[in-house]
Amino acid sequence: MDGPHGHREWLIPDSPMDNALRHGIAALLGPGPRPALDLRPLDRIGRLAELARAEHPAPSGPLTPAALPTRL
Repeated sequence: MDGPHGHREWLIPDSPMDNALRHGIAALLGPGPRPALDLRPLDRIGRLAELARAEHPAPSGPLTPAALPTRL
């Protein structure tokens, strides 16, 4: 696409959701056996939601891996 001042700009789709959907559809519709069901991302989302709803406030400042639950 043409950007301001006549410069050429490139739009590279890099949405994590789009990439995950594209990979998932390719795996399901591609040749060979279907991959095993992987629910680990849903489990991680659930743990993050529990952390967000916790009674104790989140630590202030930037989060470090040590400040997060061990099974993220």
